Amino acid sequence: MSELKAANVTKYDAGGSGDNIISDGYIKSVEKVWIDSYTMAAPLTSATSICIGEVPAGAKITEVVVRLPALHLLDTLATVYLQTGATVGAAGYYGSLVADGTQAAGNYPTGTAFTLRLCNLQHKTLAAAQKLYITVHAVTEEADVSTGTVRSIIRYT
Repeated sequence: MSELKAANVTKYDAGGSGDNIISDGYIKSVEKVWIDSYTMAAPLTSATSICIGEVPAGAKITEVVVRLPALHLLDTLATVYLQTGATVGAAGYYGSLVADGTQAAGNYPTGTAFTLRLCNLQHKTLAAAQKLYITVHAVTEEADVSTGTVRSIIRYT
């Protein structure tokens, strides 16, 4: 079997020190993690955005994980978006979060708690500090659960 090597491994094996071998390499980098939570005091609707963290300029976001409590008494379908503003706008829209264990974004049943990830960031480097928001867009607006905690983790270098 032949051995294939990634760019940093190839340069390291050729005598590189391991520190900043290529401009966007992560060897010996420090991952920073913003962990936060929001305790619901009212039902979440499509008009509600939650700021889950702030990432400094020059950072590369590597992963966003959000754990949502049950939002409805029934399994109403919803999509969760991540953006850089309190409203969804094309310039600051990162995408829809996907449920753990799935490959595509889509509608999720909100009658039970679920965990979502944003995996299509492609290590985007931020030109300026950014606040990150999530918005839950329900297919119907019958939000009827007003308790629970939204937990989030933002990983970046």
